[in-house]
Amino acid sequence: MIDTTILPTEIQENPEITIGELAVKHGSSYHAMASALKRTGIRAKRKKTTKRRMSNGGRAFKILGYLMANPEMNFTAVAEQFNCTREYVSQIEAIAREEGIIK
Repeated sequence: MIDTTILPTEIQENPEITIGELAVKHGSSYHAMASALKRTGIRAKRKKTTKRRMSNGGRAFKILGYLMANPEMNFTAVAEQFNCTREYVSQIEAIAREEGIIK
């Protein structure tokens, strides 16, 4: 069992420590440490957003290829498949039409 009384102090002293590092330090699993932090009201850092992770543009090409191969698919279904918003799919389709890639 993790001693949750010392976690807030420890995190204040070292705010850059990760959940994995805390788990190793206290001899517990990642999941147990994450649960202990959640019980004490401490939130872990958020993951990078989807938009930040796709900066290289690879996803846009995949979405464009999928739209070209499946023109009957609606934007919502495509967005769910590629874990993005319907608006993002719509923007890709609009740019492709403007450039003459999709007619």
